Amino acid sequence: MPSEINKLTVAELVSRFRATPNAVLVDFTGLKAGQADVLRAKLREQGARMSVVKNSLAKHALTEMGLPSAAKLFVGPVALVSGADAASLARFLREWSRKERVLKWSGALVGGEVVGPQGVDAIATLPPLKALQAQAVGAMAAPLSGLLGALQGILRNFAGVVKAIAEKQQAAG
Repeated sequence: MPSEINKLTVAELVSRFRATPNAVLVDFTGLKAGQADVLRAKLREQGARMSVVKNSLAKHALTEMGLPSAAKLFVGPVALVSGADAASLARFLREWSRKERVLKWSGALVGGEVVGPQGVDAIATLPPLKALQAQAVGAMAAPLSGLLGALQGILRNFAGVVKAIAEKQQAAG
């Protein structure tokens, strides 16, 4: 029978997973306490959070959320790094890990989808969320601006025709 503390911890994890659906899981073997403190501080500056939870409790929380396939990511010493923008988070962790040579990807949860270590590498190469949103808006706006230009051309031509007719009638009459 699970203890009351474990039930509360699972409930907290479910709440955290729902509030921030993007998380990168890293194997933190070899991470020293001082390095962990620096990493946590830098993550906080970016609005992210790193926590270490008991794997069995994380698996229960993910199963409760309907993501039992994510449980396979929780093997060995795994830290959960959660934040709003998965691409920025993965990119930051990749850069920090290159410098410190400690962290390894276990996988990620991105918008409720399970991603393996190779997927995290791919996510780390994506532009930040704001840049992706700007690109999407630009892609949607481009056809509209083309249509607007075409309509303006038609109106200019129509105005030219009306002006020519008016000038012709003035000259004739």
